[in-house]
Amino acid sequence: MYEALLSASDVVGVANDRSEQEHRSGGKGDVGSQQDRHAQSVAPKVFIVHGHDLLAREQAARLLSELGMTPIVLAEGSFAGRTVIEAIEDNRDAVFSLVLLTPDDVGASAANPSAQRPRARQNVLLEFGYFCASLGRQRICVLMKGEIEMPSDFAGVMWKPMDPGGAWRVWVAADLEAAGLSPHLRGLLHKPA
Repeated sequence: MYEALLSASDVVGVANDRSEQEHRSGGKGDVGSQQDRHAQSVAPKVFIVHGHDLLAREQAARLLSELGMTPIVLAEGSFAGRTVIEAIEDNRDAVFSLVLLTPDDVGASAANPSAQRPRARQNVLLEFGYFCASLGRQRICVLMKGEIEMPSDFAGVMWKPMDPGGAWRVWVAADLEAAGLSPHLRGLLHKPA
């Protein structure tokens, strides 16, 4: 945990360094940096895997937009007669995935049916697996909201809490930065709704 906090503070330090550089250059930079910004004007697409927690989905989409990414939310698109997996495959140009594990379902072992615990929706786990295979785990950020039961196969998967205070926003930015996507770190300055 300590190492993760140090990493998060590094992201904030990078944001401060970038802001200072922009301030010194009057926000304009040189012609080369303007060309670089134009070349990067196509925002990287980030696929949001989510369950039924619409507030979490909207907060995640808003943060990604503020960080200069294009959030892809399957529920907002048209299926046009396609299956869900076909719609996901149509978004294979996404370069990162933000997975929201929220307590939308409950479940228990058949051996002890009265011991129900909150769980993420099954589609979320399937889509998480799809993006692990297609993007690699280094291009996925997993956020967990509340207390949920994690599948035993997820042992070793790093996840971050989607806390009400908004610290999760720094984790997302840090993971995007680690994946080489150069998020606009000024987006972290906006207060989460």
